[in-house]
Amino acid sequence: MSVLYVLLVLCAAVAPSVLAGGDPLTGVPALRLRPPSAAHVFGTDYLGRDLYTRVVHGAALSLRATVLAVAVGLLVGGLIGLLAGFIGRWLDEGLMRFVDTLMAIPRSCCRFR
Repeated sequence: MSVLYVLLVLCAAVAPSVLAGGDPLTGVPALRLRPPSAAHVFGTDYLGRDLYTRVVHGAALSLRATVLAVAVGLLVGGLIGLLAGFIGRWLDEGLMRFVDTLMAIPRSCCRFR
């Protein structure tokens, strides 16, 4: 069951128009603030836009941004780790001191959580 859910989320991320065919930006003012129904599964917002379509397309954008951020972090972190392991002592020590400095800063003093 969980595999089916993950496949459904991946389908929404790759091709959101398969699960929600409408345009998330266009609305029909006559259909504003409608409750959930067969035509609009989550209802409509104050501009008459289908909320289900907006959620699916928004989830696709969020998943794409997440995958991109993880890929960049993996690539940069992997390259830095490879360089530190290959070059050795002075670069490895410098990177470790930098990471130790970052880890010494408590979370409570960070403005963004």
